[in-house]
Parts: sequence; C-alpha cells; structure tokens
Amino acid sequence: MLYTIGYDHMTPQHLRSVCQALNIHCLIDCRFVPMSRRSGFGGNQLRSMFGPKYEQHGHQLGGRGNTTDAGLRKLAVLAERPENYMLLCKEEAPAVCHRHSVIALQLLAKHQVDCTHVCQDQLV
Repeated sequence: MLYTIGYDHMTPQHLRSVCQALNIHCLIDCRFVPMSRRSGFGGNQLRSMFGPKYEQHGHQLGGRGNTTDAGLRKLAVLAERPENYMLLCKEEAPAVCHRHSVIALQLLAKHQVDCTHVCQDQLV
C-alpha cells in the first residue's frame, strides 16, 4: 500500500510513530530538494532517524515538474508488493501538495494505483 504524508505540523518523533503504526517498510522523500527549515526534517536527519528505511527520490518524484514516468512506474511496482510505503513532503494537506495533485492522481490514472493520504493522523 502507498501512503502519503506532509510533515508541516509534525515532529520527527510523531512522523516515526505514524510510520511505525502503519508498518511502513520505507519512507520515500519526494521533495526535489530534501532540505527543511524545520529541525529534524532535512534529508540527512531523516536518514539518521530511519536508516535504510529512508530513501530520497525527489529527482523522479519531486514537485515543480520533476515527477517523471520512471518515478511513477517505480511506485506502481512498489504498490504491488506486500509492504507499506510512505511518500513524504512538507505540505500537510494533500490537496495543496504535488504528492496528491501530481503523483497520486497520475498513479491512479496511469497505473490504477491508489494512495491513502495521512492528514492530522486521519487516513483520507
């Protein structure tokens, strides 16, 4: 299953607890530039926290026109596996983030893969 989440109003520890509760196999950072003004959410900090369960794929899944067909195909393949994956970006509300408007909608249209968004600890 593919989930998405925005960290805008979270702490790194809250993100980790959400990932644990959903049994996330891998946190996939879909920010084109994995940096943040919020402490704990830079790519290197997330890599330290999640270890091999953190991957950065902004070069194929990033906003600003950087989401590629190859990136979408990779997610479609992951969705077929029994593990759970979480796409991470900054914006909390999925409707204002490329992880919904670009990634999730294109996955559904091109690959019949649905994403579940996590917003304020609710699945939407």
